[in-house]
Amino acid sequence: MLLDSGLNTSSFSLTSQATSAFTSSSALTSSTSSGSTIPGLGALSGKAILALGKVTLRGAEYIVIQRRLANITSKFPHTGAANIKNIEHIYDDLLELSRRDLYSDTVRDRVLQILLVQIASRQTRHLIKSLNKWPPIEIQIFVSELIAILDPLRLSNTHDARGPVVKAYQASLATWESHSLVPFVEFLSQVAQAHSQVESAILLGGMMEFLLNAYATNFRDPLAETEPGSFHRKSTLQAACDFLLSTLSTRRSSLDIICGHPFHVLWSVRPQLPFTSLIHDREKRRAEVWNSLTRDVVLWRLHSTFDMMLDWTRTYDDSVIYDVCVDLLELTGSSDMEIAVRALRSLHRVISRGRLSAQRSIRRYLSLSSMPHFVEIMSLILSALSRIIFPDSIEAQLFFLRWDDVDFKSNAVLHFIHCFFNIAKEDDAFFEVIYAANILGLLRPFLEMELRGRGNLARHDADLAMVYDEADFDILASIKGNGLENLLPRDWDLPYAAAYRRSVLCRAFDVFMRRGDHHEFPELWHVEWDDLPSGVEGSDYASFWISQDIIGFNPALPGTLSKMDQ
Repeated sequence: MLLDSGLNTSSFSLTSQATSAFTSSSALTSSTSSGSTIPGLGALSGKAILALGKVTLRGAEYIVIQRRLANITSKFPHTGAANIKNIEHIYDDLLELSRRDLYSDTVRDRVLQILLVQIASRQTRHLIKSLNKWPPIEIQIFVSELIAILDPLRLSNTHDARGPVVKAYQASLATWESHSLVPFVEFLSQVAQAHSQVESAILLGGMMEFLLNAYATNFRDPLAETEPGSFHRKSTLQAACDFLLSTLSTRRSSLDIICGHPFHVLWSVRPQLPFTSLIHDREKRRAEVWNSLTRDVVLWRLHSTFDMMLDWTRTYDDSVIYDVCVDLLELTGSSDMEIAVRALRSLHRVISRGRLSAQRSIRRYLSLSSMPHFVEIMSLILSALSRIIFPDSIEAQLFFLRWDDVDFKSNAVLHFIHCFFNIAKEDDAFFEVIYAANILGLLRPFLEMELRGRGNLARHDADLAMVYDEADFDILASIKGNGLENLLPRDWDLPYAAAYRRSVLCRAFDVFMRRGDHHEFPELWHVEWDDLPSGVEGSDYASFWISQDIIGFNPALPGTLSKMDQ
């Protein structure tokens, strides 16, 4: 790959003051006419050129830098084994020309492009050697320049971020690279290993923000032309980031810096990363972190969570599902309606994708939370679900996607109810929470639709969530007198979506109304319930949305059953 050596010098400006002892015009001429460099930091220093005076600057500076950069460009890209004369001094000059505020953006972008091509192709031995000469503060600034170019959130948000520098980096990646950002992360690990004093410099140069954004985007590859979110790509970057963190956290001072940044609370627990296992009140602090981050980062977390659960080829251990569930449960209470509803949609995806893991995670979080806090979370969730039922509501428009079909839209809320009664029948504490949050109020419109034979949900007043009114007593009295199984008999001719809805309602009322000692309706405490159907006669979107919930269900075989309670 050939690098363009043209320079637009019209925007050149220098802001540094002249402090160098390099003041002789003859010395400048000598250095440029021979094509050699002055060894060490500041080989073509802006300070040295400024010492010539502003009049001389306009001509001499441009000539010096143009000639030197053109000479350097002709030697790049190269391999580590290339025999290039004065290669060490060449890298000294490149690093000098990359310095912020001393050279124009045009020159600096050109130099950063040259260096990033070497990083992408993993030919960085000479670059690391030259960086070892720099003080940590200069390395910090240099790292911040690179991170500003390759930040995963910035690259994920817009293609406009992929300017010539990024495109040159991308074009230089080997075909076997599984993730475009791994060479950069591993380069920083090598810098940290080669220089004993730069851990803090790398962290403070923006690396912690880089890691936070990588986590929020679920380590997706923002430069991949196809399958940017594939599991193999993600796991490769995550492993590289874990190794970098283990390298950077060997010193107490570096560990203190890491523990002072929000990302360390979110990072997955790893044995080799002590800061991930020493967090007190980790769940509470995760909620605080997400509430403190920018809206863009939070929305990317929701997007990436939804995206990761679409990958049916990957299984997740409980620790990953638990972190996801904690984040989503807390974000459903966001004052930002879009965040709250999208968190609910992502939670639906997690419940559908990993039902048992999600149920265990919810129970675990309840055991570590205060009862009032968890009642508040569940109340907000049930309140939002009660509005999602109605297709014209803002919540429904945010929750459903354009490709969702009618059956899914009518049963999506029931998928939550399905999950909740499965937990409630096994966990008394969750039963108390979900009951206090008014689960019966959420069940009411579905039950009315089934009992009254309406094809569409009736419109309710603003007190939809208030279950304890005269209409409720009429419905519950009817259930008491006839039994829900008789009121909602099995019908093998029902469409799958309707059969699933009927089965969930029967089972939900079985769970939430036979617990007499908890019930608000004394006259129903001793109702003898007939055996209610415990299987699913059908389901909408079985193979895609809730295939994990109804193992064994075959849409081609009407009436096939599978346990909802397993």
